[in-house]
Amino acid sequence: MGCGASSPCRPLSRRPRVFPEEKDKTWPQTQACSAPADQNLCAQKPSKVKSSAVLPQKGPAPYVPSNDVIDLCKSAEDPSKTIIELKRLKMTGFPVELLSKTIAANSNLNTIRCDINDITALPEVGNRLVNVRVLQLNINRLHTFPDVSSMIALKTLSLSSNSMTHLPESLARSCPTGLEELFINRNKINTLAADVFSPVTAVAEEGGLENKGLNHLKRLDLSDNKLKELPRSLGELKTLQKLEINKNELGSLTCCIGSLQSLLKLSLKANRLATLPASIGELVNLNELCVGSNVLKSLPPEIGRLINLEIFLCYGNELETLPKEIGGLANLKYLALQSNFLRELPHTMGQLSLLEDLQLGFNKLGQRGFRGENEPIAELPASMTMLQKLTVLSLESNEIHTDSFFVPVASALPKLRTLHLQDNLIETAVPEATLSRELKHIKDVTLHGNPYHKAAANASN
Repeated sequence: MGCGASSPCRPLSRRPRVFPEEKDKTWPQTQACSAPADQNLCAQKPSKVKSSAVLPQKGPAPYVPSNDVIDLCKSAEDPSKTIIELKRLKMTGFPVELLSKTIAANSNLNTIRCDINDITALPEVGNRLVNVRVLQLNINRLHTFPDVSSMIALKTLSLSSNSMTHLPESLARSCPTGLEELFINRNKINTLAADVFSPVTAVAEEGGLENKGLNHLKRLDLSDNKLKELPRSLGELKTLQKLEINKNELGSLTCCIGSLQSLLKLSLKANRLATLPASIGELVNLNELCVGSNVLKSLPPEIGRLINLEIFLCYGNELETLPKEIGGLANLKYLALQSNFLRELPHTMGQLSLLEDLQLGFNKLGQRGFRGENEPIAELPASMTMLQKLTVLSLESNEIHTDSFFVPVASALPKLRTLHLQDNLIETAVPEATLSRELKHIKDVTLHGNPYHKAAANASN
């Protein structure tokens, strides 16, 4: 209802919402009420406790599993089963003995998923888990890293969204050597021991000593923790193919990163990285690199040695220039450089012959006067006409003033289908002849939000 003409508008005052008291979080009982005398006894409201009565002690009620949980655990004891799915049971106070019995009943298990519960520790089941290949304990209440070294067949260990604050001093002692995937993201880990990834000396089965390490680890996810630095022992993971350390507090990257010669994907977005080490150029097999949402002010020249890189995400940083060596990324297909401070591009951009998508929005391209008062405006390099596979070129929210900045390049790119130029400083409308002839192959040209467009909109109103 709108405000009346005779009475002034008054701001609405919001009353605080009143929530009912939290119900007791105990497991529901499936037994019906057994009151023989009065059938309505269950519906009667409890009488108020007199002041002289003794109140019960506060604290959680003892856990009594419901029939549904018991039936589920009994079904999991079936020797013919190879997968246990105990998800979303919210097992607050769940008897470890019951879970242990469930697991121990079947030595043929190969997959255990107990996500979204309140498990605080892996139950002791001896050597009954020697065949388990996948163990998921996501979204529980683990405070310490479980010892799974006896699970010799384990390939995937996922401990995401728990409450761990640290890892063991040596993962090689706590994990089997055949482990391939380790997910420890979304915990509270703030430091890593110096030798956490180093191999250790152990007694071999045939006698003597051997080096035991994470010799088969292919994927490691440490995202969403509170890490400020990485140990040099990270370079010991020679077989690692995918490394994700997003959303931490890393201020630098260890130079030992270059030792990960098998790495295919490296993701370090949303940290505090101001520089990248020169050793990153040694990751010659890398095909995806994400360093978006950091505070990078420059890229090392060695970045051009990543000859197999196909995806490079460097958005949301503080780059003012690009090294000319970026032209060495011969297999690059997607380059995201939006939300930086770029004023011009190197002429070597034309060497990225396989590039399909170039994101340059929210920079300072086309800015006047940054070279000097009488110097010409930096336009797109003429060499970019060699990007014959480019289909998307985004230049929105820069400081482009005239169509001469982009038309010579865009008109020479036969596969270009999307050209974003909105929210720049283009003062004169792009001639219809230019749009219908030189840029006719481009299906999507966006120009709204420029001065000439705003002026035309105001005139029509």
